[in-house]
Amino acid sequence: MSSSPATPPISPAGPSVDVAPAGPSVDVAPAAAPAAAPAAAPPAAPPTAQSTNPATPDPAPTTSPWPVAIVIFTLAALTHSARGTLTSNELDTLLTTYRLLHPEFLPGDWFLSVPQGPRLPFQLLVAPLAWLMPLPSLSIICRLVCFLWLAWLLGRLAQRLAVRWPTALAACGLYAQIGPSLAAKEWIFGQFESKVVAYTLTLFALDAAIDRRWRRAALALGAATTLHVLVGGIASGAMLLVAGRAQQVERGWRGLLPERSATVCLFAWALAAAPGLFILLDALRTAPLPAEPSIAWIYVLFRAPHHADPRHFLAEPRVYVRAAWVVAMLYASHRWQLGGSAGATLRRLTLASMIPFVLGTLAAWLPGGERVLQLLPFRLGDALTMLAAALFAASLAERGLAMLRRRGGLSARLATTTVALAALATLSGAALAMQRNLQELATWPEGGHPPLPAPDAEALGDAASAIARLAPPGVGVLAAPSHESISWLARQPVVATFKHMPPNQPAVRAWFERIVALAGDRVLPERGYPLITASDRAFEALSTEQQRALGHKYKMGLLLVRRRDLTLPIFYRNAIWTVYDLRPAPSADAQASSATSPSGAP
Repeated sequence: MSSSPATPPISPAGPSVDVAPAGPSVDVAPAAAPAAAPAAAPPAAPPTAQSTNPATPDPAPTTSPWPVAIVIFTLAALTHSARGTLTSNELDTLLTTYRLLHPEFLPGDWFLSVPQGPRLPFQLLVAPLAWLMPLPSLSIICRLVCFLWLAWLLGRLAQRLAVRWPTALAACGLYAQIGPSLAAKEWIFGQFESKVVAYTLTLFALDAAIDRRWRRAALALGAATTLHVLVGGIASGAMLLVAGRAQQVERGWRGLLPERSATVCLFAWALAAAPGLFILLDALRTAPLPAEPSIAWIYVLFRAPHHADPRHFLAEPRVYVRAAWVVAMLYASHRWQLGGSAGATLRRLTLASMIPFVLGTLAAWLPGGERVLQLLPFRLGDALTMLAAALFAASLAERGLAMLRRRGGLSARLATTTVALAALATLSGAALAMQRNLQELATWPEGGHPPLPAPDAEALGDAASAIARLAPPGVGVLAAPSHESISWLARQPVVATFKHMPPNQPAVRAWFERIVALAGDRVLPERGYPLITASDRAFEALSTEQQRALGHKYKMGLLLVRRRDLTLPIFYRNAIWTVYDLRPAPSADAQASSATSPSGAP
């Protein structure tokens, strides 16, 4: 790095990494021009779509988005690529996709048999890959593809904010420590499902909006709406406000009047969003079900208050720590104009995404507010605020490092060392996470790791493997509603799981009735995560006759429990789990026929 501030950069466009951090400073920029030799000054860069607002000067971009993109992709791949394959949400999206291609898969499984509605566009997108490779490989490969695209887009955004890769690496560590969610436990980096692709398309639309390429942004948001109606729909509304504000800044209040280009953008969005809109309209025209219990109550208050009800998740103290950090970073971005017009667009989209968040929070205290909360208005704001805060924190750090470097001395060396140590700690943490993930993948090569302590989970996997080997297809397993991966591990249908709720109203009502039946026909008072534990305990406490009745009602032939005292034939047993046989005892004629038939594995 040159020690003289008067030394002109080598490239006229100013891509030098050493000079870039000083670019965003409005006070220092005029002093940096060489006064003694005006002829030697570099020619002015041609105007771009970013520099339309003189009040927000654009910083000199870093050399390339690839260094930051490689850093983010590496961290995401190490931390998430092999973590929890075919668990949780992937059992929703990938198993239903596989069932679409193979109707004979898991015959008799109720959840896979109901219409999937909004999941259909994503299923059609993934179906060719699901045809070519096993589902565990599909999970990992599709995650890596999404991570690469996300990393590239975030690298471009970091380039516009004049953030270099060491600072970006340190900011990623801060983002991971504080958490990817403001309050409602939303995320962008994680498993492969439709909302991850929708968030990626939203960031692509943000990148296009920074360049004022509104048609490209409209197409991306329309596609996001098709793949995930809620993520894409909320992002589309937020981007509409951003576009209106940008037009008003550039053209005054006349910019808010419709133009031919706005009509073209609306048509492009509607064309890309048409499948999602059709599915939404089809759901709206569905005949309403009886009021008790309402579908909104089942979804919001019975099943997911930890995600969808602010009265639940706002009780956590860390929510307010995160909120204070977000407010501080947004204020800093506005006060010091971090990132120029690119930072302004990101800030506007983040603030626009908080409008439905605030309205949803207020609706939670109104009678019948669960009808609004059922739309999860927190999704975009919950994830985007944390991501934007991390990016602005990195940009602010670059501004501070540039000032310290110009002053020199011990403070500059300490700041640089701190960033380097934070980056090293982040990379070390990701490497340790990858080690744990590879150990999990070696233990569960087909995925489906149950969310249990290691001894319980491994014993449950052994029981499921025994069922898959020994039981004929379609027998069915009666299991506690928390065992979300039993159908995949045992290759048998189940009654219902607490995690996997179908998307249409009649099926939601049927799901609720099944969950209540597994608890002994009782609507338990607990909600959210405690309800899952209480449901498991109630299921384990059912008597032999109650379990027999459940098996007969839902045509399940096997029972998986921890108990060892039921008066039922034992199909399999290990140190923790017992699989009982609920099937009727074979008649004498059937036993004689079985004894004379050749033996073999089922």
